[in-house]
Amino acid sequence: LIATTISVYRGDTSLIEYVSAGALTGALYKIDMGIPAIVVGAGLGAALSAIGGILILAILKVAGVTMEDIRQALYKLKEAREDQLNQALEKSSKIKNNELAQHHKMLIAEEGEQKIEDIE
Repeated sequence: LIATTISVYRGDTSLIEYVSAGALTGALYKIDMGIPAIVVGAGLGAALSAIGGILILAILKVAGVTMEDIRQALYKLKEAREDQLNQALEKSSKIKNNELAQHHKMLIAEEGEQKIEDIE
């Protein structure tokens, strides 16, 4: 989340985002143990995230895509998923509402329309 936020803000993906995110996360993880632990946590987090960042950037370079391409593709997938869900919910609600509305109309035809004030 931190690396993505920095990357989107800067408009570019580089190793800096991964290292800074790892350092911040490592420092926050050890914050309750004092200053020396915060420094060690930040250093270890930065080192491990540098390795991960190098691997991710290498894979992206070999694949010939950017993180922006991946974010756009994921956004399009999310939109398509939401669209399919909305269509399914709309179809489901129409089917249920049609049966309910027909039953309601049948009851009104049999018993006639009543006012709320008349119902006890």
